[in-house]
Amino acid sequence: MAVFEILYQIFIGPLRLIMETVYGIAYDLTGSVGGSIIPLSLAINFLLLPLYRRADALQRENRDLEARMAPMLTHIKQHFHGDERFMMIQACYRINHYKPLYALRSALPLLLQVPFFIAAYSFLSHLSLFEKMPYGLLLDLSQPDAMYPIGSATVNVLPILMTLINILSSEIYTRGMAFREKLKVHAIALIFLVLLYNAPCGLVLYWTLNNIFSLIKNLVMKSKNPPLIARILVAALFLAAFACALFLGETMSPGRIYIFIGVVALVVLVLIYTIKRNPGSKRVDAKDLLARYASHPFVFFVGAFTIAALTGLLIPSAVIKASPAEFVLTTDYQSPVIYVFNAFLTACGLFVVWLGLFYKLSTEKARKIFEFAIWGLIAAGLVNYMAFGRDLGMLSELLRYEFEPSFSINQMIINFEVAIAAFTAVTVLCLKRVNVVRAIGSLVLAVIVGMSLFNTVSIQSAMPKVQQAIASNGNSHDIHATLSRKGKNVVVIMLDRAVSGLIPYIFNEKPELTEQFDGFVYYPNTISYGPATNTGSPGLYGGYEYIPEEMNKRDDLPLAEKHNEALLVMPRVFDEAGYHVTVFDPSYAGYTWIPDLSIYEDYPNIRAYNTTHGEVEGTTEETNALRKRIWNRNFFCFGLMKISPLMVQHAMYQNGSYYSADQYQDNLYIVQIKNGASKAVGMSGTFVDCFNVLHALPDLTVIDESEQNSFFVMCNKATHEPILLSEPDYLPRLRVDNTEYDEEHGDRFTVNGRTVDMNDGNRMASYHSNMAAVIQLGQWFDYLRREGIYDNTRIIIVSDHGTGYEFFSDMLFSREDGGSTESFNSLLMVKDFGAKGFATDDTFMTNADTPTLAFADLIDEPTNPFTGNKITNDKKLEPEQHIFYTKVWQTDINNGKKFLPGKWLGLRNQNIFDMDNWEFLGDR
Repeated sequence: MAVFEILYQIFIGPLRLIMETVYGIAYDLTGSVGGSIIPLSLAINFLLLPLYRRADALQRENRDLEARMAPMLTHIKQHFHGDERFMMIQACYRINHYKPLYALRSALPLLLQVPFFIAAYSFLSHLSLFEKMPYGLLLDLSQPDAMYPIGSATVNVLPILMTLINILSSEIYTRGMAFREKLKVHAIALIFLVLLYNAPCGLVLYWTLNNIFSLIKNLVMKSKNPPLIARILVAALFLAAFACALFLGETMSPGRIYIFIGVVALVVLVLIYTIKRNPGSKRVDAKDLLARYASHPFVFFVGAFTIAALTGLLIPSAVIKASPAEFVLTTDYQSPVIYVFNAFLTACGLFVVWLGLFYKLSTEKARKIFEFAIWGLIAAGLVNYMAFGRDLGMLSELLRYEFEPSFSINQMIINFEVAIAAFTAVTVLCLKRVNVVRAIGSLVLAVIVGMSLFNTVSIQSAMPKVQQAIASNGNSHDIHATLSRKGKNVVVIMLDRAVSGLIPYIFNEKPELTEQFDGFVYYPNTISYGPATNTGSPGLYGGYEYIPEEMNKRDDLPLAEKHNEALLVMPRVFDEAGYHVTVFDPSYAGYTWIPDLSIYEDYPNIRAYNTTHGEVEGTTEETNALRKRIWNRNFFCFGLMKISPLMVQHAMYQNGSYYSADQYQDNLYIVQIKNGASKAVGMSGTFVDCFNVLHALPDLTVIDESEQNSFFVMCNKATHEPILLSEPDYLPRLRVDNTEYDEEHGDRFTVNGRTVDMNDGNRMASYHSNMAAVIQLGQWFDYLRREGIYDNTRIIIVSDHGTGYEFFSDMLFSREDGGSTESFNSLLMVKDFGAKGFATDDTFMTNADTPTLAFADLIDEPTNPFTGNKITNDKKLEPEQHIFYTKVWQTDINNGKKFLPGKWLGLRNQNIFDMDNWEFLGDR
């Protein structure tokens, strides 16, 4: 990482993040792309106001000091020369407590503007929302205003207006100053004119508003009654800003009018209070409890580094450590530690550099408040992070939860009370025992940094395995699956987390699927022995020796080794029987998120490929860049959210965008934002990668003209990624609006008197992804028919586990143990050679039947090549099936010789739909 990039991340990154957040909130309130610039300008200027006031005060002090020294310095320069003059000048400086570096104070207001200008330029000049967006007289916020045509040329009026306002403000500000000072300030105004003349008018509008604010500020400073004038001008400024933002926007709604009325009422109340209050009266201040406390910069900066380490190091590294491979791009490899480093740089920039600057420029009393506040926030933040909001479900690689975070009123109240108690206790401790805070604070910082380093080392130690998995993929452009025209083919398609219970509804909506799935038998009464891939897929691939109960019995081998065995059982048996063998995306091969295909290296006749990480129809460089930008930005935002009170976490999460202004366009290609069950913007990049593989199956299929038999097993995660698609074709689109179709076909979710509630966006999205996968498979089956190889192909469609979306209320436990049986209801559909028709069979099945179904009548007495045991399905005939429920799906955590303890459930009578057949067996 270049030095310039590091400096940008520290000094500019936090400012841009603040601007994005303020703009995002303003856009949510106003709905106006241009109008949101006004609240952004107001917020940034009010934020900077204390800094500017302090900088102006320092500048005045410096001018007064230089004025006092001027006669003496003039005398020295007239009467002394050489070393004697130098020594006399230095003596003058010592007497007046002046240092030459104080001359920089005069440039402090300008120096403060530079990083904010760079941040604004970086943010607003590339904001995708501005493209072709008009605002008032401005026709396109992403282009220069070109408001005044002169022949074939045009004049940009807004930069000129900005400069005139800047000059007027500067003239007021420099009243009474030397000509040299005035010339310098006016020259800066002209420099901004040159820099911004051809800039996007959205950016120029922002800077023009800044100059208006500066003009008002200078008028207030130069007035004879600053407090009263300040209140009146600020009130007028707020009214004008909100009026422009609300009424000059692209659309109008009653909600905006209510907001405006509320702001007017608030401003009126403030003005009434200002006018009625006697300006000459003195306020009776409460006893200053801070009088005996002296500020301690060490205490503040240890606190600043502590909160920076918590939000930028510990929390991001803990997230990545849970599954490092998820944050690696297979087509553009780099260690995800870089995202932790960037998050920490941003955190240091915000809390150490910028908050530290506020601290250093503050008065003694304000510094004390800073110290108390930062340690109070640390205490409350640790409580929020470690004790609340812990179980929010699965977090995707783009830092989005599967379900929107939500908390009960009681949870929020308890959290708020505990956080306030922690905040109060620490602030009181600061006041009474600052040395204790100094010692404990240093220890807390050391512990946080130590835990972060441990997480970072763990991430790095996982990288060789990830790199090996990427390297093992070989030439991804040669991906193909061989099927035989004259021999027999066995195809096993594992659809990750496919929902068995949705099949009747999918076929009800699309009756043509019955013909495409001709010969299939659907087994609804099917279970998986685990609710996640690490517990449910080994049995699917290797049979009953690899269900959780049996894997735990073989406690002489690591789980990873047993999992790899399971993945190899069917390929090895078919390979040894002389079949062509092809494997796509073996789940958790090598116990890594990106399957490590090196487990097949000892079997040269088995061809294995990874296909769902952008290898098919490739992941574009633009998409990779977007993912990196999300990671570089949102890890720190996620850290901030996790230390915040529960009552604001949902607002900060903001559909997983964390108030990124680019969420509305750039991120559309990798993140979908749902609006109910019928509308959405964007698409899931992970879904698209998996969907592309299913869509490309005809192109990836190679027909062998020999009589050699073939075996093809693949895993596809399209069904694992809920996404709203464009109905009725169920294809990914950037903008989805299915309102009309859903209203017209609302009855499609009632089959045989059983209705599924699809008013929830996540359930509808899951239905869509399952539907899309089934449609694409049906199209592949049509291809196989055209090629004349459908009838000589046995096809098994199976899932590793079900889902917890709770589509069916009659499958919920009456107690909380284990949740819903839908999590264990595995999809199973089987088409045998030459089979005809489509049928439903309620026979009890499990996904561990897959190997025996694949080998049936083809392999005599199949034997597990690793254990020497015969492969049968006798296990499911036992009176009670033991099913393992755990939420620890991460293979880098749950990777011992036995699965970590979890809940065990018993199923009797071979009927998963009768809740009386289920029993909670306890934790073990």
